[in-house]
Amino acid sequence: MYRRAFTLLELMLTISLVVMLCTLALPSFFTSNQSLLLQELEKLEVTIRYLQQRALATQQTHELVFDTAANTYSYTINGKTVSHPLHKNLTFGALPGAHGPPGNPTTPITQALTLPTSKTSNNCFSCKIYSDWKLSPGAIYIMDRQKTTGGALTCAVSEVSYIRRYQYTSHQWILVSA
Repeated sequence: MYRRAFTLLELMLTISLVVMLCTLALPSFFTSNQSLLLQELEKLEVTIRYLQQRALATQQTHELVFDTAANTYSYTINGKTVSHPLHKNLTFGALPGAHGPPGNPTTPITQALTLPTSKTSNNCFSCKIYSDWKLSPGAIYIMDRQKTTGGALTCAVSEVSYIRRYQYTSHQWILVSA
């Protein structure tokens, strides 16, 4: 009778394959919040660009309202409010020790948004989108709930409104898109 067992070579091969698969899979677990953050910033930028197009087409001012308590942002089109919640792993806010604004980080960030306060609530902030393509100036800071990665969407004061996305990495702001 032959006894069936694994040879040393088979065990070593199996262990090396498992280690190789783990090596490939682990970075994706660590970058998931970073990817979520970048996707959320992009989604927010696309929403603002959409409202800019609507404001230009309809010659009406639109308002994007950010509710920091509910972690949502919303706007109204044809009497219907469209609300977008942030991903459950993200929240409005800046990482501890972060300085802003991202273009010239000189002062500690104390608020999640530097937009004007909305008339509806103290936890709400308002970004006006005007029919001449201009926006309310300010910054929107988003971070993951574990406070490991953060980002910002900014609109500077200028003749032409432009939106920039930043990622906060290693205690510095990195421009992701201009």
